[in-house]
Amino acid sequence: TLEDPKVLTNFKYIDKDGEKELDENSDIEFFDENGELKQNLLIKGNNLLALHTLKEKMSGQVKLIYIDPPYYFDKTKPTDAFRYNSNFKLSAWLTFMKNRLEVARDLLKNNGAILVHIGEDGYAYLKLLMLEIFGKDNFIETFIWKTTDNPDSLSNKSRSSVEYIIAFEKKIDKSAAYIGRETENGDVPLLNTGNNKK
Repeated sequence: TLEDPKVLTNFKYIDKDGEKELDENSDIEFFDENGELKQNLLIKGNNLLALHTLKEKMSGQVKLIYIDPPYYFDKTKPTDAFRYNSNFKLSAWLTFMKNRLEVARDLLKNNGAILVHIGEDGYAYLKLLMLEIFGKDNFIETFIWKTTDNPDSLSNKSRSSVEYIIAFEKKIDKSAAYIGRETENGDVPLLNTGNNKK
C-alpha cells in the first residue's frame, strides 16, 4: 500500500551516505517480520491521500499525532503566507478538518494522543469538532501560550497574542497525567505522561 502510484510516488531513502532513489526493485525493507514499520517516513504531498494510504497498513499503531493545519480566519486575509488556502469558508474548513481528524483517530493506538495547533478564530469550532470525533471523555487539555511578550500587543488584548493546542487521547487513561516542565522563559509546555497527578 505504501507504493500505490496514485498516492505516494518518488520514494527516496536517506541515510548517512546521502539520498537514494527507491522503486519496487529496491532491497530496503520498510516493515519487519511482525509488520512493524522500521523506517521513518517523511511524506510530502496531499495529506488526506497519504493518510488513507497509511491507514490500511498502520491503523491503530500510531502513538502520537501533531497537526499544524491551515487556520480558519474570521476575516479574509489579503495574502496567504503559505501556499495552502487560509481563506476557507467555515463549512469548507470544518469539512477539511473532519476528514483528516477521522483518519487520524483510526491511525491512533488506544492510548495514542492527538494534538492540534490552532489560532483564536478557529479554536471553538475545532474543539467542538474534536469533541464529536474523539468523545468528551477523551479530552486531555487545551494548552495556551502567549505568542508575544510585546506589552503593546498584550495591553490591546490582541487575539493573535495567544495560540492553542487542543489535545485528546483515542481512549484516555485516567491513571496518567500530562506533566509540564518549566522552560527558561517560564512557559510550561506539554511534555509527557506520568503516573503522578499534577
